[in-house]
Amino acid sequence: MRLQQFCAIVCTSLCFNRLAAALSILVLNPSPYGSSISTAFHQALSANHKVISVSPLHLTSPTENEVTIDTTPINDADLKDFLDEQEFDLNDLLGLQVGERFYGSKQDDRWYVKGSVMGTALFTLDYLLPHHYTEMSSIDLIIVASAGHLVDGLYRQQTYVDLNVMRLAQTRNIPVFNVNSNEDWDMIVAGPLDEQNSDEASELLALYLQRIEALVAQLTQDSSYGKHNFHTARSLQRSPKLRQYFEHERRNDNPRLLPNGVGLNINLRAEASCMDTNRDFSFIETRTIGGYNKVPSLSYDETRGVAKIDSVYSIDNDLPRNKDKFLSEMSVDNGDCLITITPISWSGGDFETYNILGNVVQQLNADHPEDGPKLVQQINDSK
Repeated sequence: MRLQQFCAIVCTSLCFNRLAAALSILVLNPSPYGSSISTAFHQALSANHKVISVSPLHLTSPTENEVTIDTTPINDADLKDFLDEQEFDLNDLLGLQVGERFYGSKQDDRWYVKGSVMGTALFTLDYLLPHHYTEMSSIDLIIVASAGHLVDGLYRQQTYVDLNVMRLAQTRNIPVFNVNSNEDWDMIVAGPLDEQNSDEASELLALYLQRIEALVAQLTQDSSYGKHNFHTARSLQRSPKLRQYFEHERRNDNPRLLPNGVGLNINLRAEASCMDTNRDFSFIETRTIGGYNKVPSLSYDETRGVAKIDSVYSIDNDLPRNKDKFLSEMSVDNGDCLITITPISWSGGDFETYNILGNVVQQLNADHPEDGPKLVQQINDSK
């Protein structure tokens, strides 16, 4: 199935039922330019919204959190990308040439940057948007599009770059989703910008994207957090283009989707078999802490001079009063055909005001009120 057919699955149900006003959405991709995941997010969301997508040029490790930018022109080595022992030629796939600048666009509103994931995100917020989109009202929502893995629990949130990009958006006062999907390496390697092979993973992703779009629409309809308020780096305040960008931002009257400093960590808890259920995925609000959550632990052998770091399971006996209502995001089985949503504050902890998603989730699940999660294992008090 070509990507045009893939996106038609999404557009058919969305284009004739526009629940929300068009928003300006920035998609930041941990996966590289031209990957199937970044292509799918961009084209599906573009059906109803103004979408700008930015990706690092090359495939990087999901735990690589450095901030780097290489401003030298594209060279021969830059035209190669690697996954395990497989080599990808970015000249053939993307039309990149030796001598081109370190950032650019080979398709409207889809940009690459020769840098790390975090470096690419910073370059986007502090240079690319203010200098190439000066006429646009500022970003209403950032979506960090999955690089093909789950980011759930404290351990992964501390190590995966996705959450660092999410926190960057939160500290810039921009509503943000960190949208994660089940691991599939075929979805994260570079490919032609307009093509995608047909497989179960892409069909599953298409259904997932429908639900993400529905979540955006429902939040827009229910939002009560005032107008958007975006501020970028103070280091650029002398730039005339930045002042022009700010002026357009001040006139942005789109609703704010989330409270200040709050983002949503979203994980698809589903397998390919869920496509046989002939229904939409249900949403469930979850929490980071509690219930069989992984946390890092360190032991140090002073005699041998050896430090060992383990990921261990921890059960919190003293969960807040609503512990029966909100499960840990790691306590939900991947086969449940569910999407877990965890509100997280800018400081990284669970957002403690639990009414921001109540009506939203209820409306999104209206067709399947009987659906509920199955736990990986029964949560018992620790001894």
